[in-house]
Amino acid sequence: MAGIGNKKKQAAALKANKSGFFNNAACKAQKAGDLNRKDLQKGAVESSSLEASAAEGEFILETRGLKKHFQGRNGEVEALRGVDIRVRPGQIYGIIGLSGAGKSTLIRCLNLLERPDEGKVFYHGCELQALSEEQLRQARRKIGMIFQDFNLFSAKTVGENISFPLRIAGWSKNEAEKKARALLQRVDLPDKWAAYPEQLSGGQKQRVAIARALVNDPDLLLLDEATSALDPQTTEQILALLKSLQQERKLAMIFITHQMKVVESICERAAVMENGKIIEENEVAELFRNPRSETTRRLILPQGQLLESEKLGPTVRLTFDGHKAEEAIFAELVLASGLPLSILAADSTAINGISYGQMLVLLPDGEEARNKISDWLCAHDIQHEFQPVEKPSSKKTFQSDNTENASIEDKSEKSENSENDEREETV
Repeated sequence: MAGIGNKKKQAAALKANKSGFFNNAACKAQKAGDLNRKDLQKGAVESSSLEASAAEGEFILETRGLKKHFQGRNGEVEALRGVDIRVRPGQIYGIIGLSGAGKSTLIRCLNLLERPDEGKVFYHGCELQALSEEQLRQARRKIGMIFQDFNLFSAKTVGENISFPLRIAGWSKNEAEKKARALLQRVDLPDKWAAYPEQLSGGQKQRVAIARALVNDPDLLLLDEATSALDPQTTEQILALLKSLQQERKLAMIFITHQMKVVESICERAAVMENGKIIEENEVAELFRNPRSETTRRLILPQGQLLESEKLGPTVRLTFDGHKAEEAIFAELVLASGLPLSILAADSTAINGISYGQMLVLLPDGEEARNKISDWLCAHDIQHEFQPVEKPSSKKTFQSDNTENASIEDKSEKSENSENDEREETV
């Protein structure tokens, strides 16, 4: 009887919770070890497993050792291989990687749309796998999700799409419509209430998806390639809207993407994924200045330039920020060294309001030329990294390693998007 009483109290607390899931009685009881074994049987864990959890409020979302396997054409594939991430409240966190790295599998595991085979997911320090199905649904209402292909109901109007999560949560039609219209106004589509998704552009569809994701007042948004289907100008507009909403609502965001420009534009911290693992994690500016892995370099450099440089000869990558981004560094280097140097690629970006630039320069052969260039760069406090020619075989291995993961990820994504019941779980 005590177990039944506990469950009723937890359900009532969940319904009454307005400010965020981490304040509800079920989560607090879980942390304190007050839930009995029956309450935790779905997660098959004891309260002692939470003792090492981060302090309440330190991380809005944390994963520990996430692993996920799929059955591929050539046997079992490890989509996730022990993934650990930590995201703070109000932080915009990017997860970037090439196709097949496991990014989309990971983001579906964060709200348990996809159950990991091993590892744990904590939301405000509360272990999601240990919750009942009803408690998990309540938690998901505070974790909004936005997809690459929008996931709108084609047979419902824009207004019905946005208000749908409120209607299934028990809101009256008038209350749900009032809130949905306010959100539609906020995403600059007040005149599209009665339109259907097929009548909207890609950018407009994504704005509707953003409004729907915000309708339950979440404190965390999961974005799976949310700008990949959009043109560059629309991408900039959507990123600006998301940044504005993040500042207004103090939202945390986890942004899955393969576009480094997206990470540079909006994220504060980012992790790089490859073959189901986090291979590098840092502040975005530091990732740009000091990429440690080949994958990160491929993502940072303009497309194709790294591979081209490896065919031509040794190169040096220069990075600079602040006033140095506007100086004629290359011209000064050529004049000072007296060497025939060629620019293979160059671009600039703004990270957290600071200008950063990079340049990939083809070098003459020989140690003497390299030393001369290095001495000048060091004397002028310009960060640089020499990149010798690599053997082609390493690139072939890298691509083949990702092929199977890519097919599994695509297969899983298509399966998810085709199911209306799973879409309803998301919203």
